[in-house]
Amino acid sequence: MNKRQGTLFNFCVKKSRIEGVCDTANNDSSTSSLQSDLQDVKKEGKTTSTQKQKSAFTRKYMDSYLKFGFIQCPDTDQLLRPQSVICATVLGNEAMKPPRIIRHLNTKHSDLVNKFTGFFMRKRDALKIVKKIISQASTIDTSLLTVSYLISLQIAKCKKPYSIGEELIKPSLIAACN
Repeated sequence: MNKRQGTLFNFCVKKSRIEGVCDTANNDSSTSSLQSDLQDVKKEGKTTSTQKQKSAFTRKYMDSYLKFGFIQCPDTDQLLRPQSVICATVLGNEAMKPPRIIRHLNTKHSDLVNKFTGFFMRKRDALKIVKKIISQASTIDTSLLTVSYLISLQIAKCKKPYSIGEELIKPSLIAACN
């Protein structure tokens, strides 16, 4: 270490000398007084840093965001988030500011900047229809899922390889269903 570098202890001692928190005669008493001051601050509930406490602020969706190609994401109930009707990208709540929404439209979809609101309304309706179709197609019958889990559980309890399910059980279930 050169003379410009010092240990963390020296830094604390120098800082305490400047602030006048402790006396410089005894280093052990200076560290103990620093610790006692820190405990007093913790007991009082004050923060030692100068950072501002941020409050949770949620922005509200406005219907005028549709002219920029954004709707309120229907999947989120508690925290409102904007969703692009073109690429279906869901942005965070902090992006629900007109400059950020405009920036998304300009950077990602620069060819659609001069489109009218009617175009984005048609895209919104198409997006809702597509989501509905996908949700209907991707639903799994719970009874089939339960049977699959029970069969896997029985195979695991018998300590058989899982390939037995593909070789023996699956063909027999298909034959039973026909």
